[in-house]
Amino acid sequence: MYLTSRDRHLLVRLIHYRLLTTHQIEALLFHTGKTPRSLRTQCQRRLQLLYHHRYLARIPLRVTLDVGTQHREGRKPFVYTLDKLGLDEAAQMLGQKRSHLDSPPRPDRIRDWRKLAHDISINDTLIVIDRLAQANQLQITSFLTQRQLKSSAYKDKLPTINVNGTRKLKEPDSYFTLSFPHLPRPIHCFYEEDQSTEVKSEWQEKVTAYLQYRHQGLAYQHFGCSYLS
Repeated sequence: MYLTSRDRHLLVRLIHYRLLTTHQIEALLFHTGKTPRSLRTQCQRRLQLLYHHRYLARIPLRVTLDVGTQHREGRKPFVYTLDKLGLDEAAQMLGQKRSHLDSPPRPDRIRDWRKLAHDISINDTLIVIDRLAQANQLQITSFLTQRQLKSSAYKDKLPTINVNGTRKLKEPDSYFTLSFPHLPRPIHCFYEEDQSTEVKSEWQEKVTAYLQYRHQGLAYQHFGCSYLS
């Protein structure tokens, strides 16, 4: 087996996305040149090769089907992440030491399946932005992942809110800056993925924290913009 240019693009993107489903990979990188059916087959074949040659690891998703009054396991789609060789290759392409990159999720250490579903849903949105950038509809001028925002480097740069004398930190799911050809300045965004798992008061706290963050000038202080949305 040899790595194609598209394989290498996938390995580097998995540094940022951390995990991607088969359908997400197909939408992200297998969308030009052939019919959808042939592209889907090609995508699955490449993923199998990358998995069997230890470039990718995969996590079977839990899917339960209601059949009458019984619950049965349905066909399990895979979520892919970097394996050892894939991480080595991605580090080399980025010109970084492997130890400086975030360790990918371990398939045997997934405990919170709701968080896994949440992270997959975040990537659905980010893939749309990625595809628009590939089509030259916009430019991604900066991007921070959820894990990067949780690092010590950003601990004192994120929105907070005081509730009953307690300071609560509100960590976004991601941050990105987008430049559009028809706009004079880039758009700065904190991104939050809501899957109706938070109570209304928690969501209101987040919205209030973000509004205060902008009105108090902290968006400009930490991210260089006065209109972070």
